[in-house]
Amino acid sequence: MIREATHADIPRLLILGEQMHAESRYCGLPYSAEKMAGLFASLIDGADGCLLVAEKAEQAVGVFAGWCAPHYFTDARVASDFGLFVEPAHRGGALAALLLRRFVNWAGDRGAVLIDAGITTGVHLEATTRMYCSLGFVPVGTVFEFKGG
Repeated sequence: MIREATHADIPRLLILGEQMHAESRYCGLPYSAEKMAGLFASLIDGADGCLLVAEKAEQAVGVFAGWCAPHYFTDARVASDFGLFVEPAHRGGALAALLLRRFVNWAGDRGAVLIDAGITTGVHLEATTRMYCSLGFVPVGTVFEFKGG
């Protein structure tokens, strides 16, 4: 089941957030549960925030965080993700796709004329890319990380 998050979900979402952080390209940066709790609360409370929960047996096993607002150079509304995560034991099914579909519908309801979502973890990159493309997303660029030189 996919549903909108509530403040009562935040403690469990912080655990999922920490799991996502540990397997992401950002794992070398410190994880701040306090900062994440603030982000989650602002997404729940704010008109421009989207925080979705994927549940199995009344337990949150996946999360999607995103936003929709006017882009910085136009009044046109755009939507993008902060992150999508499904616990490893619950991957391979439909949860990630259901979370993304719900986000696309949410963004469309808010007038988004552009909807972005990215993959920056590198975890199951090919399968995740196929799933995004099957939902109508298309690759439009590459993220580069400076490593010196």
